[in-house]
Amino acid sequence: MPEFEERWGLKRDIYEKAVRAYAAKRSQLKNTRFVTVVDFSKRSNQKRLFLFDLAEDRMNAFLTSHGSGSDPGHSGLATAFSNSEESKKTSIGLYETLGTYGGKHGYSLRLKGLESTNNQALRRLIVVHGASYVDEEKKIAGRSHGCFALDPKLVRKVIDRIKGGSLLIADR
Repeated sequence: MPEFEERWGLKRDIYEKAVRAYAAKRSQLKNTRFVTVVDFSKRSNQKRLFLFDLAEDRMNAFLTSHGSGSDPGHSGLATAFSNSEESKKTSIGLYETLGTYGGKHGYSLRLKGLESTNNQALRRLIVVHGASYVDEEKKIAGRSHGCFALDPKLVRKVIDRIKGGSLLIADR
């Protein structure tokens, strides 16, 4: 992982947690080129999904949604997290990316939760997908049912990089 840079806008402690997790899980990952870090301390109108390309030593940031149950007042800030079905809340923790599929929201990526805070992700259908309520040009991100929704114009580009066994960490 590259040296931390303040200019990214990512909380240092979340980045350091990602570095430790990547070091611990690297030998178990099939896709070690990319690491995704989601900083839910940031509002949904801020780029808070950080995609690190370790081969190119590059980082790109994107808007992403959070669950409607994580932000019942629709303030743009996720304040409550859950691993429970029907909560419509985002789950924090480490995820492994799996395979892609064509679903209700088009091209999507399954996620496997690796911790007690998110180990129901597959059952809950918590995935990465595109959604019209996330728009990089308008700088808005609506709320999902707990999924990491991205701008539909960018979702294929992101998913094609991180699919197949990379690490994703979501924290606040």
